[in-house]
This record gives sequence, C-alpha cells and structure tokens, in this order.
Amino acid sequence: MESLKEWWGAEEGEFPFLKQLFIGSCPYLVKLPHLLLSVKEVDIRACSMLSSLPMLPSASSLSLANCDGRILSWLHNFLSLSKLEIRNFPNSTFLPPAMLLSLAKTLETLEIWCFQSLLSLPEGLQDLAILQNLEINNCNMLQSLPELQTLASLRRLEIRGCESLVYLPKKLNKLTSLQELIIEWTNKMTPVLEEGVGLQDLASLPKLKIYRSSL
Repeated sequence: MESLKEWWGAEEGEFPFLKQLFIGSCPYLVKLPHLLLSVKEVDIRACSMLSSLPMLPSASSLSLANCDGRILSWLHNFLSLSKLEIRNFPNSTFLPPAMLLSLAKTLETLEIWCFQSLLSLPEGLQDLAILQNLEINNCNMLQSLPELQTLASLRRLEIRGCESLVYLPKKLNKLTSLQELIIEWTNKMTPVLEEGVGLQDLASLPKLKIYRSSL
C-alpha cells in the first residue's frame, strides 16, 4: 500500500461495521474518506503527506505519528474522543491554538511524545475538565509548562525527556485528584528541584517518582 494516494468510497457505506482503523507507512497518502461513522479507534502513522482527517463522530481513541503537522488542525472532527496520542512531529514548534477546544468535555488521556522543536503546549490544556492522564515525553525544546491547577480530575502526570525544561508548574498541590507524579529531570532542573518549587505541599501524593536523565 506504499503507493496509495487517495482512499475513496467509504462514504457509500462499504464499511458499515468498521470499528478499528489502522493506516501505516503510506508516504504518498493525501486523502481519506470524508466520513467514517462507525469507527471507534484510529491509528495513523508514517503518512508524511497526510494533512487532514475525516469526520469521525464515534471515535474515542486517536493515535497520530509521523504525519504532516497540519493534520493536528482537524481534531475538531472528533466529538467523542477520550484518548489522544500524538508522536513524532519533529518540525512542529507550536500546536494549533484550537486543537483541544472540541475535546474539553471528553478527553481523559493526552500523550505528547517526540516533538523535538515544540516550544509550548497547546492553548486549552487547562480547560480539559475530565483529563485524568497527561504525559509529555521527549519534547527537547520545551522550557516551561502552563499552570495545571484547573485540571481537577488529573490523576497521573508524567514529564520525561524534556531536556530544556526549567520550571515545573506551580500549585501542583491544587491537583486534589493526583495519584502519581513522574519526573525525569536534567541539569537545568536541578536547582528547581532542590528548592522544592512545584513540589511543595504534596504530602498526600500516593506515588512520586523522580529520576535523573542520562543527558
């Protein structure tokens, strides 16, 4: 399927019971069907020319990796998404401002991996009302995180491989649902952790893991 450029026909109902959709290693793919009503789980990777997504009103899980960065502007097509995993967009310095707006009341898990040029996290992160799991990994240029105290449902926060990160969010103690905090720190974070900035008043946290990066 490496030569596939366009997928036509699903709008006519050829896959009325399709629940899981995986598309991988289609470097010339530029077009998907406009509407896929029944799909619940979507995994698209290594489709470097794919810059748009179909309407997927029933999808609850989406994983995107190694695609055109413009594809992230199409998340408004997901009305029921509870899990979003985005990986390996090395040239993206910023994420689309409206990327998370349509997910504020549905998203429970957000994983952002291997954005080597990312300078800041997307707007709207603080508005994810039922977010429970947030993972930020291998975002080498990311220097700071937004304040997260509004994420009342957050249970797990993982920050790893962000070698330029200097500051942790303040008021982490306001995350009253937090059960697990994992931090991989680099030399730039050393004085921050020594001073306890961002970690104070976490006496009730059940699980805390801090370890040093090899960088």
